[in-house]
Amino acid sequence: MGMNIAPLERLIIEDDSLDGSSGLNRAPANPSEPVVNTDLEAARLFLSQHQATATTLRNYTKEIERMILWSVNVKRKPFSSLSFTDMDDYINFLASPEPVEVWASQRKHPRESDAWRPFVASVSNEGEENAPETLVAGLSASSRLTSMATLGSFFTWLVDYGYLIKNPMRQLKTKRKAVRAEKPKTDKQKVERFLDEETWAAFQDAIEMMPKGTKDETDQYERAKFLSSLMLFLAPRASELAAGKMNSFKSDGKLWWWHVVGKGSKEAKVPVVQDMLKELVRYRTYLGLTPLPLDDDDSPLLRSIRSDESITARQLNYILDGLFESAAKLLEQKAEELPAGDVLERAAYQTRAAKVRKASSHWGRHTSITYQIRSGIPKSIVQMNARHGSSNTTDHYTHEDEEHWHKETQKLHN
Repeated sequence: MGMNIAPLERLIIEDDSLDGSSGLNRAPANPSEPVVNTDLEAARLFLSQHQATATTLRNYTKEIERMILWSVNVKRKPFSSLSFTDMDDYINFLASPEPVEVWASQRKHPRESDAWRPFVASVSNEGEENAPETLVAGLSASSRLTSMATLGSFFTWLVDYGYLIKNPMRQLKTKRKAVRAEKPKTDKQKVERFLDEETWAAFQDAIEMMPKGTKDETDQYERAKFLSSLMLFLAPRASELAAGKMNSFKSDGKLWWWHVVGKGSKEAKVPVVQDMLKELVRYRTYLGLTPLPLDDDDSPLLRSIRSDESITARQLNYILDGLFESAAKLLEQKAEELPAGDVLERAAYQTRAAKVRKASSHWGRHTSITYQIRSGIPKSIVQMNARHGSSNTTDHYTHEDEEHWHKETQKLHN
């Protein structure tokens, strides 16, 4: 039987033995709440409670739809029939979804596309020399813990609502400990998911090479140029860019600040450097707006080419995926142009190309924070700019000790 894999909003479960209408963990109908007949209805009702927070909604949707797809396709039962042993199996599945070609795609596809998959795979050729490349997918220990917490909250809500009798995640304490034990023991893991100077330059070149023959093409180019400035100078999260308004830039009469509602709905502000302010003026002038935003300008920070509506975080990643791919090709071209004997330099460019193909919008945030530290900005200031709750988080972006260590070791040579 073929797999029924589609995002939650397009998923249809026609088999009444799988739709949850007679799930083994179903509670008697609660007369004080609207009747919910199927698992999909229950999931959508839960998600409807989180419409106000786009990031939370997106994360809950991702975890819940993965679990539903696994339940109906692998266990051949509705999630309202899952036991705690089933959920133990599911957490194992998250670490290695098989078959990979069914559950994962090599890049993110629009949710409207038939090529969409709930996981993203990477290419691996580890093992014997000249071994064929294989696709691998799966969540890290940290991501599996997040999934467990999310599903625990989901099932708790369904029990409280009166849809389920019990929460099948409640008995997985031992599983949590086992997964948590997989996490690296050190608190000093360095952030490596950023674009180094060569890769950032290739990213900028990719933007400059965008076609500008039509108005739509020029609109896309100008938006991408402005986007790169936002990424570099403000260290934003994708959700913050998607929700951002032009009047998020505010002046106190002397200084300009970017006001943002970030992780955990915390309000903060970030200094706007002169180069960012110039790019803001440039982009707004192109759009036919006042050079700097007025207090009542609540137009989108990043708008769709086809309308004046904001782009979504998902659309933002699609835009960046295309630019990262172009940057990768430029890096590969640089590798090819080097003399054949320059093995290490060629390998460095080829590695950069492979790395940037795995990049996402969040790499822009990591890049900004890393560059701020390397520019000599005090760590305490970088912590405020990045809106880190702890200086320990900012420490993950410092590499000076390791660079000194490496430099000193280079004294050993033939």
